[in-house]
Amino acid sequence: MKVTIRFGNPFLVTIYTVAMLMLGWAIGAHWGHTLTAGWMLFFATILLVLHDATIAILSAIAATKIASSAKQ
Repeated sequence: MKVTIRFGNPFLVTIYTVAMLMLGWAIGAHWGHTLTAGWMLFFATILLVLHDATIAILSAIAATKIASSAKQ
């Protein structure tokens, strides 16, 4: 069985992340740039970066497991 795994283009992932953060900023601006909106943007940024890092780590683990099982 031959399996090919491709990681996303880092440039496109960065554009997606920035777009999601800008969407969050626009929603926060609708609330009048309150302190709550600022904290929500801060936490959204942290959670989005953690999400992207977790997906990258899990994809790398899956790729190495598939590669090691293909050698056997």
